[in-house]
Amino acid sequence: MKSRRMIIALFLTFAVVTIGIGYAALNDTLDIAGTAEVNASNTFDDLVYFANPVAVNAANGDTAGLNPNSNDKANFTARSLAVENDTASFTYTIQNDSDVSVTVKVTASTVSVNDEMFDISLDWGEINTTKTIVARGSETITVTVKLTDTPEVASETATTGSFAVELSVVGASASN
Repeated sequence: MKSRRMIIALFLTFAVVTIGIGYAALNDTLDIAGTAEVNASNTFDDLVYFANPVAVNAANGDTAGLNPNSNDKANFTARSLAVENDTASFTYTIQNDSDVSVTVKVTASTVSVNDEMFDISLDWGEINTTKTIVARGSETITVTVKLTDTPEVASETATTGSFAVELSVVGASASN
């Protein structure tokens, strides 16, 4: 009698576990009460990207573009800088096509020869600061380049600068 109860108990335990595993295998929806953190390493390569480049001073020869090989990189060239404190501005949209809110960081680099003569800033704060973009949302950013010193020699090419910005997802979260 005791072994019969043991067999029934083992059978019921096995049945419950099997049903639970089967349900989990067939159910593709995960409901989370609260907040879940997602590893953002390479998950968002095609879902979070730069779009809509605009050179504010395009009439002066400034240009803004997207990197054709990587949607998380953009570039711009400032040709309208002549004397100290002149600025050129460029706007981009950061699009989040994912189903979760993402925290992004924008880094900038100077591609021109005289990189010490330029200062690059974002309208949302310093370069390398982060910003959260909601799921299926977008954020427009303005990148500003400032000439920090007037060139001493008229032929010096510091008045034209080529720059690049790169977008990286540093975190993501979904809340329910």
